This record gives sequence, structure tokens and C-alpha cells, in this order.
Amino acid sequence: MYANVAHYALHKFHKFPHELLNLDENERAFIMASITVKLKKDKEEAKKAKAKAAKRRR
Repeated sequence: MYANVAHYALHKFHKFPHELLNLDENERAFIMASITVKLKKDKEEAKKAKAKAAKRRR
């Protein structure tokens, strides 16, 4: 799970994994939770879009 969060932080925020690890524990927890929520939301939206596209093809 940390790898996904670190990857997202690198590409979206231009923060290296060691920069995340150097944060205060509470800050790191908040950032990881926020990214996890965002990734879940993006996954759900992609699933809905895929279902909608499949529905149009019928």
C-alpha cells in the first residue's frame, strides 16, 4: 500500500518517498489517508465510466 501512495505522491506532488518518511507521523498519516481516499474514489469513477461505456455499446 505504501508503494502506491509513494508513487502517487511522486507523480502528483513531486515528492520523493524519503520526503514522506521524514514528515511528522501525524502529517504522514494524514497524507497517506488522503491519497488512499483519492485513489479509491478514482477507482470507483473509472469503474462507473467503464460500465457506462459498455452500456452505450449495447
